[in-house]
Amino acid sequence: MLDFDRSPWLKIEEDLSLFRYAQHSLAQTGSQVPILMLHGPMTSHRTWDTLATYLSVNGFDHIYAVDIDDSNSALQKESLHFLDAVIGWLVEHHPSEQHFVLIGHSTGGVLARRYLHRGVYSSKIIYLFSLASPHQQTHFSHIVYVPPEETASTMSYVRTPDIPQKTLLINIFGSKLYAGFDGTIRGVYLPEAVNYPVALGHSEIKYNGGVMAEILACLRGERYRLQLYLDSLFMKTTDLDGRAGPFYFEVEGMRSPFDGVFQAVVDHYYHFDENNTPLFTLAYPVTQTSCTLVFRLKDRSRVRPVRRRLFVKILVALEDQKTVFHEMQDSEGSKITLRICCQRMPALVEAL
Repeated sequence: MLDFDRSPWLKIEEDLSLFRYAQHSLAQTGSQVPILMLHGPMTSHRTWDTLATYLSVNGFDHIYAVDIDDSNSALQKESLHFLDAVIGWLVEHHPSEQHFVLIGHSTGGVLARRYLHRGVYSSKIIYLFSLASPHQQTHFSHIVYVPPEETASTMSYVRTPDIPQKTLLINIFGSKLYAGFDGTIRGVYLPEAVNYPVALGHSEIKYNGGVMAEILACLRGERYRLQLYLDSLFMKTTDLDGRAGPFYFEVEGMRSPFDGVFQAVVDHYYHFDENNTPLFTLAYPVTQTSCTLVFRLKDRSRVRPVRRRLFVKILVALEDQKTVFHEMQDSEGSKITLRICCQRMPALVEAL
């Protein structure tokens, strides 16, 4: 018999230090999708007691956590092999399940995001929740394109390699504007993720009731995910050097990634691959049928006498869950086309 007063976790795999949350999982009546939790530094699987209890009583029967030692931390190359072994065990013991969920706190979230792009079983991750994780860069730092001077064409294709498209990434981090912010993690907006800056310290994020409720709302499919992609650019400018920029974009007061600043050759058409990194990812309750996005272009040039301007309001019908294209023009005649994709997040459990 399990001693729940001592620990709600049962160690089920010694070599992997893998634990299963057992306090509410005996009925086997809820969701069969496995959830794996990855803790941060100087903690253990017990750091997940509160969140595991919350998810368990709300219908999740298969909740797991591992103890990650220094040799398997997010900073070590061996960590991906370790996570492959852990997730391989889950795949073997849940053969009927096509997906699973990863939740990582601090460096555990960094490890989870690394695994999303390099892990053997990464295609099975349907949700990844990153809590107070010190992500260092976005995928815009890996953008590659063929410069026009190297082609005989007036078109360049722009792409970002190896970007997972099916996993829903939720990035929750403490806001540095919060008076009590502990300074441990200064969150980075990830363009492929729904980003939630919250007025919470580094550790308390994983215990907070509002954060746990948002995680559950996503897992219940109670949110729309809206993503904005650059589809094409055709730039004009009055600059003498024949280049436009640098510039970036802003939606709802949130700017495109710090490493996603653009500079373009004028009178040249840039087409962005459909698998490219989105500029922005937003979430809305499914009770909301539409939204109005305020989209701006921000000119960062310090040498131009007059900076280019673009301010557009875009109405999106969320309930249609369609992909639409929106073309706009800035103050100098440049044309910018956005691809806007909306989908309802998949429901892994029903509301009890």
